[in-house]
Amino acid sequence: MNLSYRLSLGLLLMITVALFSCEQKTKGGTTTPSSKDSIEEETISASQKKMEEFETLNNSSLGLVKSLHWEERVGDQSKFQEVDIYLNADKMPVKIVEYFSDGNFAEQGERIYYLDQNEVYAIHKRYDDWVDSNFAVFNEKQVFFENGEAVDARFRSSDYADDIIHESWDKIRPENISNEQEVMDIINGEGRFKTHYISYIQTENAIFLLLGEPKEGDRYVTAVKVDKMTPFLEELLNNSKEYKFKPISITFEVSGGNGQPEFRVLTSASWN
Repeated sequence: MNLSYRLSLGLLLMITVALFSCEQKTKGGTTTPSSKDSIEEETISASQKKMEEFETLNNSSLGLVKSLHWEERVGDQSKFQEVDIYLNADKMPVKIVEYFSDGNFAEQGERIYYLDQNEVYAIHKRYDDWVDSNFAVFNEKQVFFENGEAVDARFRSSDYADDIIHESWDKIRPENISNEQEVMDIINGEGRFKTHYISYIQTENAIFLLLGEPKEGDRYVTAVKVDKMTPFLEELLNNSKEYKFKPISITFEVSGGNGQPEFRVLTSASWN
């Protein structure tokens, strides 16, 4: 199902409050000795239980809002970021997934933010960590929060992503693994992710608008497919050089996926 990326101001403010409530402070986890056999049993936080329960539910009814797909070229390094937002029946965010790659042989994976009543209660980071140019280790980190404070964290690692479920968790010191500022900028179209017109790309079967940071050289860029020509777009393409770096507002839908090429398809555009 194709969904519009335009979120209401109220929803964006609620997400902002949710993510920025996650200022993380260090607090050691605890273990409780067993009265029966004196074997230490790990205390599971309420936030961990909530996250695990959420993942066992049938979440197919959640609404999905996808961000633009942003890429950055820095020298010979190519990076990318995009965000998926899952909404419940009340249009409240319950899960945000940030997909990222920090470049060749750098960390790449996803950060999953779990929310309840506009408050992040868990962050799950799944990522490849390259040991050298030929070998990467798959890692998972989870940090759990109560009242906006990090109270527990754990880590596990495996040579292969498919085998990670067989590895045991090790308790670690809670640390800040969130990327809240860039996630919010991607969702809101702010900061480095504010759309400016750069140029257009003409292929054999389609036209794409290239949007991004208003500068030359290293910059974040994104592309949206043009399926329907309008007077605004005709004016834009006919005067492409004159309009370079001008702020532009767009809405879009997502087409493809499920094994097919996925595109952000332009539904409207206007000068900001």
